[in-house]
Amino acid sequence: VSTGDEGRTFVGTEGYIPPEGPGSATADLYALSVALYEAGTGYPPERFPDVPAEWVTDDEAGGEALEFHEIVLKACEGQRERRY
Repeated sequence: VSTGDEGRTFVGTEGYIPPEGPGSATADLYALSVALYEAGTGYPPERFPDVPAEWVTDDEAGGEALEFHEIVLKACEGQRERRY
């Protein structure tokens, strides 16, 4: 997590760094959302935005999961202005 008064460095784990680079609150939100994507789907960041097939084919299994995925999609927007 970054604070506003820290110097700018470029460190982070591949797949969790947003397009604009690390060091801002929106970058932290992006990284957290990628971690939530990985935890929710079981897929690595490289598979984003794929979801498990059963989420799409089984209404009962996928309803809430797809709603959560919509939140993750917005939080992982490539343009930081479009994130939460």
